[in-house]
Amino acid sequence: MIYIFTALYPEAKPLIRAFSLKKAVAGLPFDVYENMDGDLRLVITGAGMTAAACGVSAVFGRYGADERDHLINIGTCAAENPASEKKDDTEMGYSGIYLCHKITDRNTGHTYYPDMLYHHSFAEAEIITEPVVWKMSGDNRDKQDLSGKQHINDCRVLLHDMESAAVYQAGSFWLGPHQMSFMKAVSDEGAGEKITPRILEHAVENNLEQIKSYVSDLGQVLEPDEEQQKKEQHCMTVAEQLCQELHCSQTMRAAVVQCVRYWTLADVDYQNVLDKMRADGELPCRDRREGKKRFEELKQRLL
Repeated sequence: MIYIFTALYPEAKPLIRAFSLKKAVAGLPFDVYENMDGDLRLVITGAGMTAAACGVSAVFGRYGADERDHLINIGTCAAENPASEKKDDTEMGYSGIYLCHKITDRNTGHTYYPDMLYHHSFAEAEIITEPVVWKMSGDNRDKQDLSGKQHINDCRVLLHDMESAAVYQAGSFWLGPHQMSFMKAVSDEGAGEKITPRILEHAVENNLEQIKSYVSDLGQVLEPDEEQQKKEQHCMTVAEQLCQELHCSQTMRAAVVQCVRYWTLADVDYQNVLDKMRADGELPCRDRREGKKRFEELKQRLL
C-alpha cells in the first residue's frame, strides 16, 4: 500500500483526480481517499505539525503498516533560491518540485534523513519544518544553519514547510527511513505573497506527471506481479545472505531487503558487484559498524 499524506485539500485535489480516488468511510477525523485497486490511500491531515502527526498516527493505527507499505508526503512549501521558474499567471505557481533528502525540525534542531533508494527525476533539497508560516527576514537568517554557521553555498535551494518533520517522526513508529518520501512543490518564496487555494492546487498540478511516474514506479517495486514471484524469492535469498554478512540491525535489514528488491526489478547488475566485494575481502564484515559502511558503499556503486 502507498500512503499519500497532504496537509490541505487544494494540494490533494490534483492527486485525487489523477489517481481516480474516491472518499472512503474510515471512521477517522481526517478525510481519507482510496483507489479501486486498494493499493493507494490518500489522507488530508490539516496544516501544522500537530495535525500532521495525528493524521499519520491515526491512519497507521487504524490500518497498520509493514515492509510492503510506503509513505509519501506531498505538499507545498516556500523556497529560498528556487531553481524552478514562476508561471506568468500569478496564481499558476512555480514549475518545480523537490524530493527532500534532509528534514530539520526548527523547534528542536533535530534532523532526519529519508533514505534515497530509488532512481528518480526530481531535484533534491533540504527542508526545514517551521512552527508557523515562514517568511524571508531582512537579515536572511536562513542562510545560516541551526547551529549558527554560515552555509558555504549561499545559492543552494532551501525549503520551508510546516509538516515534514512531524510526518517523519510519526511515520517512523511504523516505517523505516527507506519507506518514506517527501515531495514538496514550490508555492512561494516567503516574501509575504498571498497564497490562495488556487496557487496551492497549481503548485502540485504543475508537477503531476513527475509525481505520477514516481508513484507508478514505486507501486511496481512494492507489489510484484505473479511473473516476478521467483525474482522475489531470489531477492530474499540474496538479501538474507547480505544481511548476515553486514551484521544488520532490524532497521538496516529492512533497508537491505528493499534495496535488493529494487535492484532486481530494475535489472541492476548487483551480483557482480557483490562477488567482487567478496573476492576483495570487503564481505563479510567484521561487525555492524563496518557493515553499515559497506552497505553505503554498495549503494553508491549501484547508483
